[in-house]
Amino acid sequence: MFDGSTIEKRRAAAIHKAAKLGFMLKSKIPGIANWYREGFFIREIEEEFGIETDYNVSPSVAKQAVRYAIVGFPGGFKVAAYTGLISDKIELNQLLTEHKLRNSKETGQRVVQEKIGIHGKSLEQRAAYSSIAGKVGGAVSRDKGVGIHSYGLKERVKNAHKSHIARGLMPWSDKEAISLQEMVQSTASVSSSWKERSSLIAQGLNEKYHSGESVRSANAVRAKYRSVNNDNNNK
Repeated sequence: MFDGSTIEKRRAAAIHKAAKLGFMLKSKIPGIANWYREGFFIREIEEEFGIETDYNVSPSVAKQAVRYAIVGFPGGFKVAAYTGLISDKIELNQLLTEHKLRNSKETGQRVVQEKIGIHGKSLEQRAAYSSIAGKVGGAVSRDKGVGIHSYGLKERVKNAHKSHIARGLMPWSDKEAISLQEMVQSTASVSSSWKERSSLIAQGLNEKYHSGESVRSANAVRAKYRSVNNDNNNK
């Protein structure tokens, strides 16, 4: 028999562990932010630095920890909120947009074939990235005027606006919407905080429908839940 509350408790424990590890990674290997700026996926960064092995955590916790270290953690699950290595909201929104676009099914199928991202780097280049990962921060990109820092304010604002559009690129299937409703019920016994519950639901949906990639956010979950309820109330 499906025990939803047990699964949600495990997810809550996983988020707690990932949040604590993400905070640690910020000081241990701050250069991972530059890897993210260069277009490397979270999973590629995690694999290259051996987070799963070095810290003896599951693959999903390892990836989530890297994500929290880069983008920050909103707080909850007995861990205080903290900012990520990339704290500039405009830069972060643009990077999230670029990563989501590259992570679409059509693009993902060409990653290895066309040597995109880490697959296009030689062993020497990968070693070079690894050697500077703990030393180089955002200041280098800013000083050299590369990446997000090469854009003017108007273009940065425009790109930030695109991020809002990108969040809606992946439509909700009927099955995913039903799962959302089911998870709303199953998380009730885990936490009384809607903020924490929506984070759990987002993680659950991403694991079940999006191969563990962060397609659904806690904010997206809350918005969809409101939308579904409003539709039901209007029937």
